[in-house]
Amino acid sequence: MNVTDTRQIAQHEAARHATATGGEFLTFRLGAEEYGIDILKVQEIRSYEAPTRIAN
Repeated sequence: MNVTDTRQIAQHEAARHATATGGEFLTFRLGAEEYGIDILKVQEIRSYEAPTRIAN
């Protein structure tokens, strides 16, 4: 089983779980990857903030 197979299985399971439970998910992207988490597990949603530069 490779990474693509694992990803497809995870996506299928998440979709099946959402359909079966009527659950809501927060989805987001990091680069080319898409992720989702049960909305009931989310503690805080923050908007983007520019990074603060720190001296060496």
